[in-house]
Amino acid sequence: MMNRYFVFIVVLLATVSCSRGKYMSYEDYHRVAIGENISEVQVQVGRPYEIKEHSPHKQEYIYIERLSLNERREIFRKYILTVEHDKVIDKKLVEEVSNPIQFIGN
Repeated sequence: MMNRYFVFIVVLLATVSCSRGKYMSYEDYHRVAIGENISEVQVQVGRPYEIKEHSPHKQEYIYIERLSLNERREIFRKYILTVEHDKVIDKKLVEEVSNPIQFIGN
């Protein structure tokens, strides 16, 4: 019986460690060059959170990063790569900081 639990735990840990994969960071975003092939970007940072199709040869690859500043504040970063014919033609960063201040009405 205990042997089954041990095997289950080992399989679970292996699955979780493999599923984390790669992700885009602030530094990775700044290393992406205009003109770079999107497949090269994906080798470095993994698959995007979402791909939006704009036309048959133009897409937006969206990567998301969430960082905790403390227990009440977080930074959400959205890295958007515009890709045309498999090449990065533009990129932008959208950043939002969660607001820790909650006003209570009278």
